[in-house]
Amino acid sequence: MLDFSVSQSDMMWYRLSLMFEPGNNRLFETFRANHDNISQTYTYITENTEFADSLPEAEKKIFTSVTDEMCEGIIAECAALGISIITYGSRFYPNSLRTIYNPPAVLYCKGDVSLLSAAQVLPSLGVVGARDSSEYSTKTAEKLIRELFKVNKYLIISGFAVGTDIASHLAAIRAGGKTIAVKGCGLDYNYPEPNLKYTDEIEKNGLFISEYPPGKPPKAMNFPIRNRIIAALSDAVLVTEGGVKSGALSTANLAADFGKDVFVIPPRDIFDKDYSGNIALLQDGAIPVYSPSDILIHSPIFISTVMTELSKRSKEDIEASFEASEEVVITNEKAAGEWPGDSYFNSDISILDEASREVYGLIKASPDEHNADSLADNFSGDPDMILDIVTELELKRFIYRSPEGYYL
Repeated sequence: MLDFSVSQSDMMWYRLSLMFEPGNNRLFETFRANHDNISQTYTYITENTEFADSLPEAEKKIFTSVTDEMCEGIIAECAALGISIITYGSRFYPNSLRTIYNPPAVLYCKGDVSLLSAAQVLPSLGVVGARDSSEYSTKTAEKLIRELFKVNKYLIISGFAVGTDIASHLAAIRAGGKTIAVKGCGLDYNYPEPNLKYTDEIEKNGLFISEYPPGKPPKAMNFPIRNRIIAALSDAVLVTEGGVKSGALSTANLAADFGKDVFVIPPRDIFDKDYSGNIALLQDGAIPVYSPSDILIHSPIFISTVMTELSKRSKEDIEASFEASEEVVITNEKAAGEWPGDSYFNSDISILDEASREVYGLIKASPDEHNADSLADNFSGDPDMILDIVTELELKRFIYRSPEGYYL
């Protein structure tokens, strides 16, 4: 026998994790039926012939194929690849995963494993969207993450897919933060290929995790199973783009089931089927995101910080703040026209076309007086065109849209 320096409890969990593939709830149904006692559960499962006989043939084949030698071989392979194994019984296992109905029995980890503990302390945001995401969705997500990081060092959690996922991981890292990438295959499996060039950057500034052992290829069925980990680890989930049958919508629904806030970027075009999932979520009560403050005001850590700051101030200061702005406690922003400051804005209007310059000039001449409707009324052009222009101006930081919908 090889000495892997793991506890007997960990070895029980590890072997059971291979006997029951991810997504199979029989393991935790049995564990809970045995009073959350792993030794009792292990004995019941491995020595009870009736239990094995009750399994469907496909499950039984996997169940009976797991041997001590197989376990030892995979553990040795993980050691060679620099992959850590954290079982449900480990003190390093995240509490946020313990509370869900069917948690992963094992997490394979590569990178900064301390982020699993940080996820219990830092505000964490799951970001999900489309693999073939639009520029509007990707750029909006990137901008929101950058702006959030100016207030709190969020932990960004996503699925390492092309499109929204990888854009969110990189936006977090390049804003000086950390990220967790949850894969739907073995951590040694080079997938998806377009993202491989970012693997080292994420390992150095974040963490890869998976419940699939090395060598397990990505299968379509893996990703819906994987999504529950993203939803459970995150304090809230942001949906950038997705259809009604998309993985993004699946993750959002799981987050709602777990009691998490679900944020949604409103679609640029309500008739675009690629945003049908966004619309469905908004109709069901998800929180629309028009600025970073829409996310911040729902963050317990942010609210706690604001309340702590307020507690240090005199009653007269607080009353004066309320007289100046009824929303000072909620948004912690300065008065209209002052925030976010001159350094925020791009002033190189030479890159704008004539129509964009005209809209830009009107907004700057009367800051905080125009919303999308009033701007459309001031121009004879197509309202959709005006909306496109102000969206582009906002993304390029020529203007800023306040939480109330007015432009500075």
